[in-house]
Amino acid sequence: MRSGLTPVEALRATTASTAAAFHLEDRGQIAPGKRADLVLVNGDPTADIRSTRDIVAVWEAGHEVDRGAWKVSVAEANGRRKVGGEDGGRARWS
Repeated sequence: MRSGLTPVEALRATTASTAAAFHLEDRGQIAPGKRADLVLVNGDPTADIRSTRDIVAVWEAGHEVDRGAWKVSVAEANGRRKVGGEDGGRARWS
């Protein structure tokens, strides 16, 4: 990584360390009683941090996020439209 961090250090910096710094005791780790915000990715981000770009699913507060609806709402908020992606390819925004 350009930052000089290992993938594990980068993941820790964006999860457990940040939660601790902001005194968010219910976040930053996967454990009973903690808030269930999770991102499922293809691959192993501890070996290759770029796998965090290949998101399969997202859960916020224990509920799966409808990523298609979320992308539409973001596009509408930004006044842009979705281009492509209907044939299974990656969508891009114009």
